[in-house]
Amino acid sequence: MRFLALFLVTCLLVSNVSRAQDSNHRTVEQSLELAGSNEGELKKAMAGCNGSPLEKKSILFLIQHMPEMDLKSLKSELLISNVKLAVKARMSSAWAQRVPEEVFLNDVLPYASINERRDSWRKDFHSRFADLVKDCKTTGEAAQELNKHVFQVLEVKYSTKRKKPDQSPYESMETGLASCTGLSVILTDACRSVGVPARLAGTPLWVNKRGNHTWVEVWDEGQWKFTGACEYDPGGLNRGWFQGIASQADPKQARHRIYATSFKQTGGHFPMVWRRGSKLVPGVDVTWRYIGEPKPKAPGEYTVAIKVTDSTGKRVAVAVSVQKEGKTLFSGKSRNESNDANDYFEVNLKPGDYKVVYEADGKSKSKEIKVLPKDGEIFKIEL
Repeated sequence: MRFLALFLVTCLLVSNVSRAQDSNHRTVEQSLELAGSNEGELKKAMAGCNGSPLEKKSILFLIQHMPEMDLKSLKSELLISNVKLAVKARMSSAWAQRVPEEVFLNDVLPYASINERRDSWRKDFHSRFADLVKDCKTTGEAAQELNKHVFQVLEVKYSTKRKKPDQSPYESMETGLASCTGLSVILTDACRSVGVPARLAGTPLWVNKRGNHTWVEVWDEGQWKFTGACEYDPGGLNRGWFQGIASQADPKQARHRIYATSFKQTGGHFPMVWRRGSKLVPGVDVTWRYIGEPKPKAPGEYTVAIKVTDSTGKRVAVAVSVQKEGKTLFSGKSRNESNDANDYFEVNLKPGDYKVVYEADGKSKSKEIKVLPKDGEIFKIEL
C-alpha cells in the first residue's frame, strides 16, 4: 500500500506539471505504458528515488522524456543511482546550486547524450574528477578544468580509427580512441558528474562541405558557451578552431545548421550523421547563436586550407608559411592526427600564384600553388 500511495502521489505531481507543457511531451503514465514488461523496473526506480523532492522530480523527468528503447530496457538500479548521484553533485558546490532547476533536469541529470551504449559512468567519473573542480568558482571554470585534464586521465585521444562514432565513455576508454562525437560524450558526462550542465552540439555538414563535427556546450552563469572536446583553450570558452566556419552556418538549409541535444522532448531532433534519418534524440536549433561575421576577408579573398601528410597519408604538424614574391603573408603550423579531421591550417588569399614553404627532414622545402576564386580548396603536401 505504501508503494501504491507513493506512485499515486508522484503521478499526481507530474500530471500537474505536464498540463503546463506542450503536446510534444509524454506523460509519465504514457511512458509506463510504453515500457511494457519493463514497467516494474521503472516503478521500482520511482519508489527508490524518495530521498528529497528533487529526487522525486528527477526520476519523473527521466521517465517522462527517456527514449522508448530505454523505457523498455533500463533497470531500476541504474536509474536510482543516476538520480541520487546527480542530486548529490548539485548540492556539492555553490556554483552547481546556482544552476536553474530546469537546466539541471535537462542537462545534468540525464544518463546519456545520444544513442550511445548506456554505461553507468556517474559514480566513477565523479570520483575521478571531483577534486579537479573543487576550487572552481563557476561552472565555466569547472568545464575548462575538466577539458584540460579528463582526456589525459582517461587516456583517450582523437582518432579516425575509432571503432564507431557514437561510442559510450567506456567503449572509448577500452581502445583509447574516439571521434569528435565520442570525445564530446566523455566531456559532457564528466561535466555532468560534478554538476556542470553540458550537452552535445554540432552540424550535420559544414557550409564548405568538408564533413560534420560535434563539440560541447556548457551552461556558464546564465548562458550556453561552446568548447571543443579534448581541445582545451587557455583563452577560455567560446573559442575553437571551428569558430570561424561555425559562424557561417546557413539557417536556410537544415544540413548546414547547428543543433544542440536535449533530453526533454522538443518537437525537433538532433541529427546524427552516423544514424541518418533517426529522430531518437531531441534537439534544438542553435544556429542563431553561432552566426556572426565570418572569418575576416578582404574584398576578393577566398579561404583555402593546407594539409601536410607523411608517406603513409597521416597528417603531420610542421611549420608552414605562405609566400608571394618573396614576402611571407601567413605562417603557422599544419595539423596532425591528434586534431579533428576537419581542422586545417587555413588562410585567406586572393586568386593567384603562391609558394607554400614547409619543413621536411630538417630542411626547408616549398610547393607552388594556384588559388582559384572559390572557398574551401585544400592544398595537399606529402613529405
